[in-house]
Amino acid sequence: MNRWLLASCSLLLLGTGTVRADRVFLNSGEELEGKILSLDQGTVQVKKGEEVNTALLQEVNALAFAHPIKRPEDENSVAELKDAELQELLAAPPLDPDAPYEVLLYDEAWTLAPDGSSVRRVHQVLRILKEKGMDRSNLELRYLASRQQARFLMARSIHPGTGRIAYADTYTMKDGAVYSQYARYDRMRSLSVPVPEGVPGSAVESLTEYRTSAHDPRYPFAGRMIFRTEVPRQKVRLSVRVPGGTQLILQELRLPVTLKKTQEKTAG
Repeated sequence: MNRWLLASCSLLLLGTGTVRADRVFLNSGEELEGKILSLDQGTVQVKKGEEVNTALLQEVNALAFAHPIKRPEDENSVAELKDAELQELLAAPPLDPDAPYEVLLYDEAWTLAPDGSSVRRVHQVLRILKEKGMDRSNLELRYLASRQQARFLMARSIHPGTGRIAYADTYTMKDGAVYSQYARYDRMRSLSVPVPEGVPGSAVESLTEYRTSAHDPRYPFAGRMIFRTEVPRQKVRLSVRVPGGTQLILQELRLPVTLKKTQEKTAG
């Protein structure tokens, strides 16, 4: 049976101000407060002072984390945006005005280490065009907790019409098997962020990071990118940085678009 954590965490956090300590809400109505040390092996450990309390995940109703998503301190309005590429994309007309939403930018960057571990960062900007596209302001990351870590580095809505920027400052977490019949997924988790004020005419921007431990030698590294879908896409970019001497193979499948490919060497 799946265990769903934080089903109501956004209700607990949004509008309550900054949470000063991690909090665990139990089904019994009790609360544990302190610093969450671990969320693994079917339990959650919370430390307060010198005392460490442990609760079973099946006894947990919700979690509230004290560390919010960070935000740039000097970008509080559209006029303060420093990314020239982002400004250009925001000013571009929609590719299909009748679409619910479109992708202004999908930029995926991989960095592979000699030991096989990797870091993957995704910078994504969506423009909401219709009410049907408003659900795209609810962002989600899925990852395998046994060998991956994931986090939101930044999430916000941008309103070119009014010049306003609204930041997401918290996230929710779900724990449990998405496909319970497959053992590979028995420790999958997801992080969800409801970006505020994601309405038609606004853009939803996010920066996410995945860290993966040493790769299984049976499955060599593969970075996959879909450059064309039914959803209009203004700009898509994939970059991979690897140690010197590593051979990369690029395989192109059904690409009815013009690609710009570059390769460069960096020190180290």
